[in-house]
Amino acid sequence: MSETKKNNQNNELQKLATELAAGTYELLSPIYSNNVEFKELTFDFRKLTGRDIIAAQSQGSGFNAFTLAPDQALYLFSLAAAKCTEGVDAVDIRTNVGIDDAIKMQQRAVNFFRFSSLAGDRRFSGT
Repeated sequence: MSETKKNNQNNELQKLATELAAGTYELLSPIYSNNVEFKELTFDFRKLTGRDIIAAQSQGSGFNAFTLAPDQALYLFSLAAAKCTEGVDAVDIRTNVGIDDAIKMQQRAVNFFRFSSLAGDRRFSGT
């Protein structure tokens, strides 16, 4: 593959990862956290830390940069939302969210981490 084609592919993947990194999710069914009703959650995966990733590894099996187990994906989404939505607790998100919302949250996390991983990082030589 030519260097130009690799760069273009990497740029497209990075663009997709950036678009998936942050946003607001409107819940189909509101949840309660700390006695407050939440109808939407703001999230930003880029606010997660290395410690958050390590904690997610203990939530399930099969974690690597390309695949997240469903429980790991929901765990990471809930942390990303709790860091951006004032007053909401990550545990409350995971335990109170409905199945339809949980599936969408899992998909968003999986897609963000997949595209971020595939994009590579030009700060490392050989990528």
